[in-house]
Amino acid sequence: MHRIDTPTAQPDKFGPGKNGFTGGNPQTGQLPTALDQDFFDALQEEIARVVEGAGLELDKQDHGQMLIALGMLFAEKDATITALSGLATAANKLPYFTGNDKADVTDLTVIGRSILGQDTKDGVLSYLGLGDASKRGVGSGANQIPDMSSFSSLLSETGYQKLPGGLIIQWGLTGASNASTGIATATFPITFPTACLNVSLTEQTTVTGTTPHSGVNCWGLNTTLTTSGFTATCAAKLSNAAAASEAARFIAIGY
Repeated sequence: MHRIDTPTAQPDKFGPGKNGFTGGNPQTGQLPTALDQDFFDALQEEIARVVEGAGLELDKQDHGQMLIALGMLFAEKDATITALSGLATAANKLPYFTGNDKADVTDLTVIGRSILGQDTKDGVLSYLGLGDASKRGVGSGANQIPDMSSFSSLLSETGYQKLPGGLIIQWGLTGASNASTGIATATFPITFPTACLNVSLTEQTTVTGTTPHSGVNCWGLNTTLTTSGFTATCAAKLSNAAAASEAARFIAIGY
């Protein structure tokens, strides 16, 4: 390829050493730019080789071959461009890749554009109206926010409630006390991972027959607390109580 270089070319028309064409000026005697075979041969071959390079055969009647050839050549060079060029674009749509050299479009809302326009994380959080809590991690440690897994529970007559930080509250009913010794055994719904800190007892008396109690029994812990349970003693059993086993409800705290 070359720029026109016949004697009547307009020198430096497009910059130093970049000749161009002129239509001439009869009043000044300037001749129009003369064309020669070298220029037309160069122009012809540059265009023809693009068409033939795309695998097309030159067709004298087809004036759109160069456009077709360019499209084919670019498609062969870059499948990604081909994937993008095949999308049906429209207002408020965003192209995205669904696989290797596969693309599609999705909606791009005003909110989406506004978020993409932020250049910092703080800018995104500010736009969404989120405070410092949104920057905290999930967990039960310092500066963390617990999720619902930190509050697991069993809400029934015998159950427990776990709290962030490891504290566990459990409740339930002791087994029946021994009619002779008054000793009753209790097993926690779940084992405390480390220790049981305290147990509180409230009497629940089972009565056989119709004779009511005329007083309240007294309960006390019988052994050192363990992570799995305890024993307790029911004392001062009333003389008019039925000879049935006694029981107590408990609340235990541990971790």
